[in-house]
Amino acid sequence: MIIGWDKVLLWFEGRSSFHDAEILELHSDRAGTSYIRLHWWVMRAELDARGYYILDKHAAVTLYLRGVYELDLKDFNHQNVIFGLEVQTAEHGVRLVLDGCYGLSGSFAAEEVMAEVTPGEPQPAASPPSPDRN
Repeated sequence: MIIGWDKVLLWFEGRSSFHDAEILELHSDRAGTSYIRLHWWVMRAELDARGYYILDKHAAVTLYLRGVYELDLKDFNHQNVIFGLEVQTAEHGVRLVLDGCYGLSGSFAAEEVMAEVTPGEPQPAASPPSPDRN
């Protein structure tokens, strides 16, 4: 259903709920490839010295969407955390549903979706230059 999803499952040890994932970046292109970039990890049952669950295997996951034909998003803000990501079969491809927790929520439907995993804590995306307001 999603090209490269097997690599996502392999890195996250079979987990794919994306519970508490943070949306780092969102790019929409009406004629080309759109993408959404998320930061997620594996939460272990063990606690660290401070009493927090250990978060392991951090990675940035980029989902590339080609042929987007449905887009319904709301509440994008400075920090966007989701309860989870649901992958559904759609009429002409794949639907991704973002179950919003804080910030962005909604869905995309695209003819083709590809996944890429970049292990490690993600670096912030480089911002494009701001327009000159003179």
